[in-house]
Amino acid sequence: MSLVFSGVSFAYPGSDPLFSDITFTVRPGERVALVGPNGSGKTTLLRIAAGLQPAAGSVSCPAARWYLPQNALCQPGEPVAELLGVARKLAALHAIESGRGTEADFSALDDDWGVGERLDAVRGRWGIASIPLDRPFRTLSGGERTRVLLAGAELSGARAVLLDEPSNHLDARARTLLYDYVGRSRAAMLIVSHDRALLELMDAIVELDSGRATRYGGNYTFYSGQRNLQLEALRRRADERQRTLR
Repeated sequence: MSLVFSGVSFAYPGSDPLFSDITFTVRPGERVALVGPNGSGKTTLLRIAAGLQPAAGSVSCPAARWYLPQNALCQPGEPVAELLGVARKLAALHAIESGRGTEADFSALDDDWGVGERLDAVRGRWGIASIPLDRPFRTLSGGERTRVLLAGAELSGARAVLLDEPSNHLDARARTLLYDYVGRSRAAMLIVSHDRALLELMDAIVELDSGRATRYGGNYTFYSGQRNLQLEALRRRADERQRTLR
């Protein structure tokens, strides 16, 4: 299922519209970046994809989605297992294996009998295997929080992944892991980032500027080239008008 924005508009109370009539699609397996000046509404548009109600228009987003905000909005005491999205399944699996399983446990596990093995593999890949699953969120560093939430995105198998500045707080090794994950994911991905290496992995760029969205096929290098050609064409037209006026 694709992530589809249809005529989306938004304004904060007492303010002019942040953007209007935003329409574009992110297909399954496609990586799309939102770029634009500060204050153009990139984070807000990502939040709308995650469930924030727009002023007008609609968003069709797969129910199985994963949202990594720029500042992780987690409860301070929330354990790592909860951030990874596997706490309920692990509890259900343990209850079933100990002979105390109920119908609710079988429903929660949803036949995911290999969740423990998948969890171990993903924790190892993201370098968080040494972080106890019951460790509270508040005790994690910024880099650990981001890696845990990115590992959760991979574990979830979400069909839509929304990432807001995912490179923040990551060291070089963790950024490499991020690039690898983004490159192999089959989810519809919408990403806000200033990380040039990450932007080079994109299939398309959507530029937000002056309340409008313009889509460019290709990665950041292609987008920059097309943008420069457009600006040069505008400059030439302005020069021609000036010559005509003179």
